[in-house]
Amino acid sequence: MNKVDLLGRRKFITGLGVAAGAAMVAPAMAISEKADGIKWDKEVEIVIIGSGFAGLAAAIEAKKLGAKDVQIFEKMSYFGGNSAINGGLFAAPVTPMQKKEGIEDSVERMVADQLASGRGIADEALLRHVASHAMEALQMTLDAGSEYHPYLQQLGGHSVARTYQTTVSCGAGITQPLLKKCRELGVKTHNRAKFEGFLVGNKGEVLGIKMRENYHFGEDQPGKVINIRALRGVIMATGGFAQNVNLRMAQDPTLDAEVGCTNAPGATGEGMFEMFRLGAIPVHLAHIQSRLTV
Repeated sequence: MNKVDLLGRRKFITGLGVAAGAAMVAPAMAISEKADGIKWDKEVEIVIIGSGFAGLAAAIEAKKLGAKDVQIFEKMSYFGGNSAINGGLFAAPVTPMQKKEGIEDSVERMVADQLASGRGIADEALLRHVASHAMEALQMTLDAGSEYHPYLQQLGGHSVARTYQTTVSCGAGITQPLLKKCRELGVKTHNRAKFEGFLVGNKGEVLGIKMRENYHFGEDQPGKVINIRALRGVIMATGGFAQNVNLRMAQDPTLDAEVGCTNAPGATGEGMFEMFRLGAIPVHLAHIQSRLTV
């Protein structure tokens, strides 16, 4: 089988503005391949890579829309990714709690707040999409059993109070109920399952994925790589990469190993990088949330 090189690894990295030596990023990354003549080990209707907010919500929506076989694959030993360790904050306009507290808000107001906070570089269409569907997403978490404090917060960048926070004050207050709901709906969940690359057809279409079973993060890997055919599609719900020091330095050379970050340990960018190699376009890749180690 020949490695897919639609953009060329070195050419792609150079295209992101990275100087010589950036190939240091490559050894830990996934490698996509042509699917010609491949032996499929299993077939799945909808494959979801990543078990954070996006992956769990996508699984629930897929089941609601009639998908029979939806499976989530998570690299780490635990589910939730970065989403499980954030502050459990959820901002949405025109919510029942705002109405109860007499707070006037709107999608337009939330978008305006976000544009102002973005200092001219935010994508208005994406912000509008988020604001327009925020209440819908919040309701999904409530339906799944998430519990929030009985008051709203007005955080920096918001002109009114519109932010809910889970009673446990972390994202696990959302991911755990969503994970439970997924399983109630019949979604199959796999941990210690590492994405190793796409399997693509002659026209570049994604036919499936390579997945390493029994993956143990940071250790020698005894796990077997299997080929999974995705009958209706692959949903990539994994985008964090700030724990990959070489890859983040390719975007901002000042973010070396001396600088900590808020990403979970498994946020090393394999899936994101392979999406780029197949033609996905990154947005604001150099904006990496970090903190100084103390």
